[in-house]
Amino acid sequence: MLCVGMNGEPLPLEHGFPVRMLTPGLYGYAGACKWVTEWN
Repeated sequence: MLCVGMNGEPLPLEHGFPVRMLTPGLYGYAGACKWVTEWN
């Protein structure tokens, strides 16, 4: 899941602006995905 906002506001720089990857159920998980190559 890719997140572009937090609490109704745009994602701040300290939380990964402009987009952050969220892995539901894995708190504090550092995903292996480094970049997005396609968005449908």
